[in-house]
Formats: sequence, C-alpha cells, structure tokens
Amino acid sequence: MQNSNDFNGQKFHVGLDVHKKSWAVTIRSLGVEVAHFSQPPVAEALSSYLQRNFPGGEYYSAYEAGFCGTGTHEQLCKLGIKNILVHAADIPATDKQKKNKTDLHDSRAIAVHLEKGNLEGIHVLTQEQQELRSLFRLRESKVGDVTRANNRLKSFLMYYSITLPETVSKNGFLSGRALEWLDIELGCASGTLVLQQYTEELKYQRKQLSQITKSIRGEILAGDKQTYENLLSIPGIGSITAMGLIAEVADFTRFDDPDEYASYLGLCPWEDSSGEIIKKNKRCPAPL
Repeated sequence: MQNSNDFNGQKFHVGLDVHKKSWAVTIRSLGVEVAHFSQPPVAEALSSYLQRNFPGGEYYSAYEAGFCGTGTHEQLCKLGIKNILVHAADIPATDKQKKNKTDLHDSRAIAVHLEKGNLEGIHVLTQEQQELRSLFRLRESKVGDVTRANNRLKSFLMYYSITLPETVSKNGFLSGRALEWLDIELGCASGTLVLQQYTEELKYQRKQLSQITKSIRGEILAGDKQTYENLLSIPGIGSITAMGLIAEVADFTRFDDPDEYASYLGLCPWEDSSGEIIKKNKRCPAPL
C-alpha cells in the first residue's frame, strides 16, 4: 500500500455478497485484504467509501448473479466501478470452504479470485432484452394457468357426468363453442355457480395467453424480424420456439462457434470417469 493518500492507478478488487438488507464487502489490493465491512444495499455507499478511503484508485468488483438481477451491476458501472456478474458455480472453492460458508467467506473468496483473474463475468442482457425475456416467461407461466383451469373444468364435468355434444366439442376439447354451450344450469344454484366460475376462469386465462403471445410477437417483429424469420426457416422450429429463442438468447452473434452455443444450451456431452467406473451423459445443465 502507498504511504500517501494518493492511490492514483492502484487497483482495488471488491468482493460483494449481496443480500436484500445488507452487503458484505471485502476489498483487496496488492495481494492484501485492506478492508472488510457490512453496508446498506446501496451502490452509492460503496462508491463513497472507495472514493473517500482510496481516492484515485481503479475499482473492480464482482458479485454472484441472483435474485437482485442486474440493477446493482448497472449502478456500480455508472459510478465508475468495473463490475462483473459471476455464476456462483464458477467461483473456485475447496471442500472446507463449501462446509464453512458465511457472508464474510463468500465476499472474501470473490475478492481473492477477482484479484487473481480467476473469475469471468456472464453475459449481461440489456434492460429491453430482460423485459422481453420476462414477458416470454410470463407466457410460460400463463400456459400453466390455462392448463390448470382447463383440467379443473374437465374434472368438474366428468364428476357430474356432463357430456358435451359432438357438434361443439371433438375428443373432449373445450373449444370456445363448448364453453358457450356450458352456460347451463345444474340441480341447484351452488353447482351452477361453480360451473360458471370454472368456465369464466378458463376463458379469462385463454384471453390473457392470447394477448401476451401477440405482444411478444409484435415486439420481436418490430425489433428483430430478420432473426425471427431465419429461425422459422429451420425445420422443427415454430413460432413459439422462435420467439422463445430470441427472448432468452437475444444476440446470437455473442457465440463464437456452434460448439459454444451448444454448451450454453446444455447440449454438450460430459464424462465423469475414474478407473474402471465410466460415467457419460449426452446432456448437462445449461449455465446462466
């Protein structure tokens, strides 16, 4: 460390363990841990501490990608701190470290490996792309809502032996005409109310799903029409799959070759063999 208060050009590596109510912070420089403390979950507080105690330094930081998204990352970068988001599984750890895990140890490990250059940041999507991804994931959850509403209604009809005529339903499919036909009365008001609620719930969920799908398609056609059309030209890829790939992957050019893209998707084979024991798998979990 320098004797004066001028740290111009000196590099400081900050390991962050980010939580909702507080951050655990470890700062290292020139191979020495120079500070460790807990602070409120505010990027400005960290920036003020660094500027006040190590003025003129170059600041690097890292934290694990998780619940707080990329907002903290963007705030740190705007304040002049060169931050990266890291996959938790990419942080080297011994068995002892895995069994003795605290906020202090986590922030210290990140700072140590950041200083050594052992950490590589994950790709960070733009705000617009993250919002598009959230919209597509909302569609995925809405598909589940539609399925549940559909199954509840079909179970109710089966329980009371209500059979739909073939003129409005084929193979038991609850079409729009079938839902209109179900505007009937049962033996008493309570049963009729249940049938009405199940029917209206299914109509509502289907309407929501349709609106979300149209919104996703509209945004993609407005912002990335060529990629969408290129994906549709591939045999086996339909409209929903193409929209999902664009929403989740975003920029395909960030992959240098097909093998890197296959690895991202989790399609790369792996092997975990020792001696006469051979373990192989054609798939592995996709990284974040």
